[in-house]
Amino acid sequence: MAVGVFARRAQREAALANSTTEFLSSVFAGANPYNTPGGATARDLLDRGAARIETELKAQPEVRMRLTGIIGRAYRQLGQFDRAVGLLEKSAADYRAAGRTEDLAYASILLELGAVHRSASKYDEAEACARQALAIVDRLAPGDSIERADTLNGLGLTLFNRRKFDEGERLLTEALGIHERRLGGDHDSATETRNNLAILLFDRGDWNRAEPLMRRNLDVRLRTLGEFHPSTSTALNNLSFVVGTLGNNTEREVLTRRSLAIRRKVFGEDHPDTANAWSVHAQALFSLGRSREAAEELRRAIAIDRKSLRPNHAETLLKKQYLASALHDLGELAEAGALAREVAEKRREAKVDAALIANATLIEGRVAAAQSRFALARELMTEALRIYRERKRARNAAEALWLLGQMERKLGRFAEAQALLTESVAIYRAELGDAYSSTRRAEAELAAANSRAR
Repeated sequence: MAVGVFARRAQREAALANSTTEFLSSVFAGANPYNTPGGATARDLLDRGAARIETELKAQPEVRMRLTGIIGRAYRQLGQFDRAVGLLEKSAADYRAAGRTEDLAYASILLELGAVHRSASKYDEAEACARQALAIVDRLAPGDSIERADTLNGLGLTLFNRRKFDEGERLLTEALGIHERRLGGDHDSATETRNNLAILLFDRGDWNRAEPLMRRNLDVRLRTLGEFHPSTSTALNNLSFVVGTLGNNTEREVLTRRSLAIRRKVFGEDHPDTANAWSVHAQALFSLGRSREAAEELRRAIAIDRKSLRPNHAETLLKKQYLASALHDLGELAEAGALAREVAEKRREAKVDAALIANATLIEGRVAAAQSRFALARELMTEALRIYRERKRARNAAEALWLLGQMERKLGRFAEAQALLTESVAIYRAELGDAYSSTRRAEAELAAANSRAR
């Protein structure tokens, strides 16, 4: 009896796979220039496939559910998040309507839907989807299953985005262990999970553990995928953040330039991932004092975002924030202030994490100080500092304290400057150590305030 059940299940899966393959083959036949004059873009093909699912597969609900999920994933990979969410939510609704909620395929759709929400900075929705997926997987494929490792990885990454570092590190460490045991250390899944763990460690300031993980991942990507692959680009970018933090900005610029070249070749000029690569390289240029070049690249990245992302997307606002900083350094204060205000206002409207609003507010304060509008600058920087303290963003608070202390020293308010800078130095030392550049910068400012206060 059991053999018959398993045989029927295998036959059903085989038939489903065949139907899925046939449909996808007919959709992607459009890529043949003999079938479609001038060929067709990937977006064109996905649009056609999504339309055909509704008209041609009404009598095949299981094939429709699976294909809707596949095309939804493809939209996410193209950066078309709104289309991806629509299709993945439809696929999830179909599974629920069919009573298939205790199904690993349904868990996979939820996990992918969470990934799209995460890409759109909708972290509440992302965490809810990932936790629901993990609950299903824990019931159906507990222990060292690949499905469980994949789900732990997705939830761990979302928790990192939500600054829930302890739980995120625990889940990512467990996922990495499963992937390495089951698939080997060079497998793509192990490498992806190792990358996510390294990023989390980097963001919480544990660079000694993050750097070797990132260097290993770059080595794996180059050996297994070669230079011109999106995953190699990601490995280059991630390592660049660590080496830049450790003070090697020259290597940082080289790494990000290689990453940008890869994305331009692989994705083309108008893809969101290419825009992000321009932004990352611009930040490297900024760290070398090449603010004019950084501003030009950020404008280019923002122009690409306008073509491919919804207005006021989180990634676009971040690029505008970076551009405001570059323009501040170039002395183009009117535009810098307008951009910083725009970013803060749009983030308030989107009801994002208050710390993100504070980042733009702090730049507004820097611009106001540069314009000698010191009362406004003090108000804005103090507001940013208040939010950072509430949100327990110690390093951000240290920067706000440093900027306030620097301004007060220049205004001759040495006692106020000493108090602010003493606190900034203490936080930097606790968070980053004595050798870090921000610590040394704050110490130098404190020394200057002390010398004038005598």
